[in-house]
Amino acid sequence: MQKKLISIILLAVFILACVMGASCGGDKKENDAKNDAIDKPSDENGGGEKKADDAPSERDRIIASYELPEENFGGYEFTLMMKGERPDGSDYWDAKEINADEENGETLNDAVYKRNREIEAKYNITIKGLWVPQGSMVSNLQKAVKAGDSVYDAVLLSFNLASQSTRSGYLHNLKEAPYVDLSRPWWDQSIMAETSVKNKTYYAASDANIMDKEGTWTLMFNKKMIADFGLENPYTLVQENKWTFDKFIEMTKDISADLDGDGEFGKYDRYGFATTTDSTQGLLFASGLRIIRKDADDIPYFALNGDDVMPKLEKIAYIMRGDNIAQMMQDYTGTDTHLITQASFEENRALFYAEVMQCVIRLRQMDTDFGIIPLPKWDQNQPAYHTNIHQWACNSMAIPSNVENLERSGLILEAIAHGGAKYIRPAYYDVMLKTKFSRDEESSAMLDIIFASRSADIGYIDNVGSIVSDLQNTIQKRENAFVSTFEKRAGAIEKDLSKIIEAYENLS
Repeated sequence: MQKKLISIILLAVFILACVMGASCGGDKKENDAKNDAIDKPSDENGGGEKKADDAPSERDRIIASYELPEENFGGYEFTLMMKGERPDGSDYWDAKEINADEENGETLNDAVYKRNREIEAKYNITIKGLWVPQGSMVSNLQKAVKAGDSVYDAVLLSFNLASQSTRSGYLHNLKEAPYVDLSRPWWDQSIMAETSVKNKTYYAASDANIMDKEGTWTLMFNKKMIADFGLENPYTLVQENKWTFDKFIEMTKDISADLDGDGEFGKYDRYGFATTTDSTQGLLFASGLRIIRKDADDIPYFALNGDDVMPKLEKIAYIMRGDNIAQMMQDYTGTDTHLITQASFEENRALFYAEVMQCVIRLRQMDTDFGIIPLPKWDQNQPAYHTNIHQWACNSMAIPSNVENLERSGLILEAIAHGGAKYIRPAYYDVMLKTKFSRDEESSAMLDIIFASRSADIGYIDNVGSIVSDLQNTIQKRENAFVSTFEKRAGAIEKDLSKIIEAYENLS
């Protein structure tokens, strides 16, 4: 009877354009600080660690002074499973944060090498990463756990696979792992706040992870087109708190043009915005909305409600599909369709380009200068910019539930994460992104904003009730069917959330 009542309330909320909040998890006042962290930037996770006089920050002091205990593991080979579509790890999305056999002059490789050798010498171990195709990672982990085979001491799983593996009982609660201290600044606090359930954390992003940085959604702008069309400087708009949805629409709505004169908008025409359907959730989170929030007991509830939901979704739909503003890779068929939108930006046929941070690196050969900024705020009253991570692209760190020596896995995983703060994060963030691949000094401050405001909504990570997929499809098909989409998915959302909560209740 209670479940039927909840379903009826949810359905009514959707049809009435979501004007109530109580049916989705209780009084807003009961929600803890984890939800508040979403709405304001974090100084711990992005940048801005250095003071104006370049004196060491508190974060720097913690990293420099932190010491884990000495141990001798007798030459043990510490093995981590990690994503790798190619045997040599050369795919864009193959994990880059573990293997480095020798120094070769590449910034990231040499940082990984230095971190690994330091840990190996201290603990008398060898660190070995095993590349496994993403499609086989969960099945490999499942086989190992069920067979009691402790072949993996730790695993690096994308967020969607980590969540799936958690609910299947394949991972160990990191809060109960010896030596793992999730309060330390090398563990991403804002992402953990969104992905924990019932105050249990089975996977986490750290400074040792590279793919969680490269899978961060971002927005780039073409400087030549900004100048050619006499548009305002996006950097100035961000700095003056004027970078909003309405400003984004104002700048993009008159850019598109049928350059080849065939009477249709195709791959060789000009657009205000080039992107993928993943900007649906990118803009949704940027607007301050969340699919899932948590109550005071860290229990998730459906939060895509309230009288601001429909206006925001309608404006997102206009940005993505209205007046030929946007070109999306899903408009085309075949392989490597992402290269079509990338080419539009590179060839000065797209004013803005939204993609994961990895694409900043792919644009290193672009002749025209470009800038990097966060996605816009909904309006000037929104406290902070928001950036989401891509649930498939981003890696997390975890420990298998059947690990042979939990103390050893906890100790080495913490050492790897701490070593990431010492060597890998500075190499990737400060040297590669800020110096090597960005084109100007202003991008540095923008990257600080982007990385300080990342989110990992489990409603998106788990595609709760298939709501994200349905919203993407609705926008892709240019349909105005948001109310019916919510109506159709109300039962599935309730069912999926119940399964998630029940799974965590049954986990140790």
